[in-house]
Amino acid sequence: MKAVTDMLNKFGSKKAAPEKPRLTRTGEKETVNGYETEQYTYDAADFKAIYWIAPNYPNGAAILAQLQSIKSEFWDAANTRMPDFRDFPGLPIRTRMIIGKEGQADKSSSSSSDHATEITSTITSVSQEPISDSEFIVPNGFKETKLPDIFNKRSAAPSGSPNP
Repeated sequence: MKAVTDMLNKFGSKKAAPEKPRLTRTGEKETVNGYETEQYTYDAADFKAIYWIAPNYPNGAAILAQLQSIKSEFWDAANTRMPDFRDFPGLPIRTRMIIGKEGQADKSSSSSSDHATEITSTITSVSQEPISDSEFIVPNGFKETKLPDIFNKRSAAPSGSPNP
């Protein structure tokens, strides 16, 4: 490991890494699925996320602790540019991700468009009941499908589990 580190230091770029974007409170509040939320943004060069965070979601601290157990190094290695869940002041129950900038072609489709790719997800319910092992059995005849590269990166995600 020391030899690899020495090589990276010797031949690596001398430029400082760009500052990591921060989760920033907007001051806006909204009720999402009956829960009071505060809006936060996370801005990077070609990625933006808007989070509606519910500080008082039932069992929210326990749910958030499970999300926080995912090592941030996993997200960094996968080039997802996602914030570290340890930075969240509550459970994000709605997330809107905007990938790319206005005027760029949407690389996830065969046609060109003048808008960024947007993905919105909302938690409608959470169960902390154990999931049966049978839910993880690969069905007969299953064929793996290659997912689109929504972050326009050629590198693959790490092959190992995010947890030690």
